[in-house]
Amino acid sequence: MDGQSRLNHQPYLDHNVTKKQLKPRLSRCWLWLTIGTGLVQLATAQTPTNAVSDGRFFTTTGVSLAFPAGNLRTAAQNGRGTSFTLEYKLTPVWSVAGAWDSNTLPVQSAKLLAKLDPALRPAIANLKGDYITNAIGLYGIRHIGQRRVRAFLTGGAGLNIITLPAPLYSSQTQLLSLESASHRTLYAMAGFGMNWQFSKPVGLFGEVDAYIVPAETPAAQSNSYLTTKIGLRFPLF
Repeated sequence: MDGQSRLNHQPYLDHNVTKKQLKPRLSRCWLWLTIGTGLVQLATAQTPTNAVSDGRFFTTTGVSLAFPAGNLRTAAQNGRGTSFTLEYKLTPVWSVAGAWDSNTLPVQSAKLLAKLDPALRPAIANLKGDYITNAIGLYGIRHIGQRRVRAFLTGGAGLNIITLPAPLYSSQTQLLSLESASHRTLYAMAGFGMNWQFSKPVGLFGEVDAYIVPAETPAAQSNSYLTTKIGLRFPLF
């Protein structure tokens, strides 16, 4: 009888042991769940959705890739450049900015001089030149939203100082060369981009712009081009 009694009571004892083992495990799970919830709440509290700086004056500086557009593609290759902007915030979503953009696109001399006598082509293969633009303009900027990552639209106009190599043949020396000639022309610009405010004062921006540059004369080719930019944006005061 004693043996039978022990057998009958054994499951009851094992069941009690299992309940005692589960209690610490449930307590630990509840503790980790509480800690995890607290950490999520803390991280959320330290990462506000509105992270736009309260300053009025901003500056952006960046590097760019430039791509010839229209007829300019027949003479120039893809190039690179730099940009600098001084921005004044009128309202939380509207700004005005003064900007300077400089881009250099290598000129394909063989295409530029393709209409010359084919016998001269070997002589011009080593000729090198650059299409250089210095665009100084005044732009309007429309920011979309006030969140950490937000889009913007921009557009404006200004003065573009263009240096374009032109073929020059000297009958005295019988030499062919590329001589740089500069001229000034107006231009219009339109673009869009994204700002990422990864900290309260400093942001990262990416931008795509189209520069509509008329030719110097009706018979000349277009000087329009596209740029993609990336750089930093931070407040001055």
